[in-house]
Amino acid sequence: MNRSIENFRALVFLSAITFVMAVARPYLSNEQPSAELLSYLYGSGYGAALDNNSLVYLWWSWVTLYLFAHGLAFFFNWFARPLFLFTFALSIIQASMAGLLVGEAIDNVIWTVQGVFFTFSIGMLFFSQDVSIRIRKDWINTINTPPPPSTQATPILLPPDDGP
Repeated sequence: MNRSIENFRALVFLSAITFVMAVARPYLSNEQPSAELLSYLYGSGYGAALDNNSLVYLWWSWVTLYLFAHGLAFFFNWFARPLFLFTFALSIIQASMAGLLVGEAIDNVIWTVQGVFFTFSIGMLFFSQDVSIRIRKDWINTINTPPPPSTQATPILLPPDDGP
């Protein structure tokens, strides 16, 4: 296998793993935050353009699409490119609507590492010649796939309506 293909798959895998770690870490933490940290965390969301429920739906939609894009990119599906771009644009919209965001230091480190892996993987997705050839192969196979055969061999003809 080509070295850049292996590097791309490793970057996509590391980006997905660090993303899952960053999303799951606050839910898996057993330690009770200090009162000072809680007072800072309660300030999160100040100045948000959308209400909290809308932001939660937007967040989980983005998380789902982002992981789906990583899965498609790992298997060199052609739809990974537009989906990565869409999730990137959605993250910008989400960041502009969320207001003030407060996080713990370890969360910020994990998100930064994930951002580095994502940056390199999206760069290879669009600018690596070997990855582009591999994705173009999937696109050509998708376009040249014949449609499934019709399940209805003969048309159904209804009798004419004579009326009373």
